[in-house]
Amino acid sequence: MKNLFFLLLMCVAMGVQAETLPDNIYFRAMQDEMNRSKKELRVKGSAKPFYIAYRVRRPSPSQEIAADLGQLFPLQEENKFTGVGISVYIYAGDKQNNSSGYEDDYYARTVLAGRTGDSYESVRDALWQLTDLEYVKASNVAEKKEAYKRRKNVTQEPADFSRAPQGKYVEEIAALSPRAVAQYAPLLQALSNQTAAYPYLEQYQIAVRQGQTEEYFLDSEGDFYQLAIPTSQVTFQAKWHTKDGYSEGASVSFPLPSENEENFIRERAAQFLQQMQRSRQAVKGAPYLGPVLLMPQAAGGYLNQFFVRNVRHAKPLLSAVHDTDASSGRFRDKMGMRVISPIFDVFDRPLLRQYQGKPLLGFMPVDGEGVAAQELQLVSGGKLKALPSSRSLVPGQKQSNGHGRMGNQYPRPTVTNVFFEPTNPLPTDQLESELLTRCREQELEYCYIFHVFPGQAGADKLATAERIYTQDGHKEPVYGLEWTEVASGSLRDIWAAGAEKEVFNSVENGVPVSVVAPALLIDNVELMVTQKQPDQKPFLPLPN
Repeated sequence: MKNLFFLLLMCVAMGVQAETLPDNIYFRAMQDEMNRSKKELRVKGSAKPFYIAYRVRRPSPSQEIAADLGQLFPLQEENKFTGVGISVYIYAGDKQNNSSGYEDDYYARTVLAGRTGDSYESVRDALWQLTDLEYVKASNVAEKKEAYKRRKNVTQEPADFSRAPQGKYVEEIAALSPRAVAQYAPLLQALSNQTAAYPYLEQYQIAVRQGQTEEYFLDSEGDFYQLAIPTSQVTFQAKWHTKDGYSEGASVSFPLPSENEENFIRERAAQFLQQMQRSRQAVKGAPYLGPVLLMPQAAGGYLNQFFVRNVRHAKPLLSAVHDTDASSGRFRDKMGMRVISPIFDVFDRPLLRQYQGKPLLGFMPVDGEGVAAQELQLVSGGKLKALPSSRSLVPGQKQSNGHGRMGNQYPRPTVTNVFFEPTNPLPTDQLESELLTRCREQELEYCYIFHVFPGQAGADKLATAERIYTQDGHKEPVYGLEWTEVASGSLRDIWAAGAEKEVFNSVENGVPVSVVAPALLIDNVELMVTQKQPDQKPFLPLPN
């Protein structure tokens, strides 16, 4: 049975390159205010605005159906009055702008978001107010940049704002079908009723939420896009008592696929309960140095932390004390160097919306600076070949490749949908066999298999790993392990990869990214034991 939410989205006309601006209240308001701002926005003695971008995000009314331990909750409908979120981004100063990338103020040129009513007048009024505020900030930054360049005699840095090919993309947006989530009521009620098999469960809730966000973009160079972003997902939430009587809980969410969604919910429910069961039986880990096997979801979390974070934000902010992501971009000076195992090619594919029926969060035909997004081969044979770029360039980049993504700040270069393609993938059972072989060669009593990468949001209370003993291959669940920061070097120690890939999703600083990764066998990893202390023990033991 097709998922009704995604069916509506996928059956509408596909997005295409367009030459004509769609006629709706959002584009009319943006275009009218844009024309006025380009003509009249001036302050004597301040830098002129030479780039303006507007973005309007309109969330549709959302619906949710949920069941907890077999009890069905009534259909919930939210956002009956739907407002819009508005962002304004302005660049001011010399059009050549051969600046140093200097940023004095964290808030300068940041996205200013306002929420307003859903009408031409209210959108136009919000754009006017935010444009005025943002221009003052952008002008102040432009003046500080010019002073900095004169003081430091900066003349040869790459352009801080470059021209780029136009980006235009439009897809028809259909309203969501009313009461679509009600179809899941019998399935959620049955799956959540697990009290017989898991008597220690205090809560086991499964919820399906349906929604979408409409997004409209227009800039002063004539770039525009219109698209719908689905936000339909299933969430699993549980609370339970450990064998020692402690109360624990975890929550994980997954975007719903475009088809076979009921089977997807069943599979994810079974996986979640298996992880919870392992958590109840788990023993605390010990410091370890040796090979580990990461199953695909854990591999996605690992690659997101140690690869994705290092290839984004190639242009640093010099006032990093205010930069919440100062640790990013560590590969910016490693072009042509081996940054990951030679068994990998790595691609960034912003134009893909799905992988094997599962949604990809990084879909982006046009970026946050109006530039058409391009597929990139980031890595070839383990060597770094390209970095995502925005209009703000770094040495070696000639123009934006359409990866300036607007999150909680102004657009910065980052990736979208990152695919890790191994050259000689192995079956999963062979990976486990190779793990045991390498552990025996190092005379280790046991090694580790990770199902969830430690620290994954919402799942931090789940047992993340299993010990597999080299003598007989038996396994036991383990909790309390942490990867050290130096583990980024282990990217080069990936010895083998699996054949089957899974989608791992994350959202950081307001920017969604999907990692498509196989299982990984890593030859040398250092694991530490968490220093977090458990909750106070109960006064009475858990009853039998």
